[in-house]
Amino acid sequence: MAMSVAELQHAILGLPKKDYFTLLHWFADQDREAGSGDLSPDAELARNEAQRAIAEDAMRRGILLDLSLETYGDPAWIAPAQAQASGARSKAQATAVKPKTARQLRERCKALPRDEFYALLYWFLSYDNDLWDRQMEEDAANGKWEVWARDARESAERGELFDMPT
Repeated sequence: MAMSVAELQHAILGLPKKDYFTLLHWFADQDREAGSGDLSPDAELARNEAQRAIAEDAMRRGILLDLSLETYGDPAWIAPAQAQASGARSKAQATAVKPKTARQLRERCKALPRDEFYALLYWFLSYDNDLWDRQMEEDAANGKWEVWARDARESAERGELFDMPT
């Protein structure tokens, strides 16, 4: 049974953490393969812009939903702890299509038309990048980087740091 791109988006965000990351790695592999190997920075930028244009067109046509951290919230594997604390159900829990396995979703993604697949790929990688950026910002605000920063300063004072060869 075919799933729409919007249903796949909800299913992805409803996955358990392990399956979410399994599917994310598969999508990243597909993105690398589509890039035909190493790209120059200009070629990489052009490819990213092309993927963004495909995703924006799919949103205009109503195929791809504008689901971001700001408009949708956390995926289901993050949301349960927050929901338990507040006693509420997360948006991911309330709207998720019955979670599938990463393998089942991967097969459904392979069946998509090329433009829809790349729109979904761009959305998923962008969503996860935003999630990662937010985690990094939270860690920095909570002082989690201080230990490593102190170690680096101490190593520099002892002369243990050196430039990376180019």
